[in-house]
Amino acid sequence: MSQAHKNGSYYQCCSGFCIDLLQKFSEELGFTYELVKVEDGKWGTNENGKWNGLISDLVNRKTDMVLTSLMINAEREAVVSE
Repeated sequence: MSQAHKNGSYYQCCSGFCIDLLQKFSEELGFTYELVKVEDGKWGTNENGKWNGLISDLVNRKTDMVLTSLMINAEREAVVSE
């Protein structure tokens, strides 16, 4: 388990294959990262022309990278690059 920090308190989050993969990438490619939760808790859907969740954070450059098991669809693919 990793700990993420928010508003002065710590909470447990983020374990499993994706976190193991992120750690390996970090070691091999030499970068650091900070784990955060999306404020609205959503994955990313387009509602009335505006993205929410993970996709919103990427599109609006609030975050640099998302690593999760997220279903790719044409709408998401159009706004997020590999």
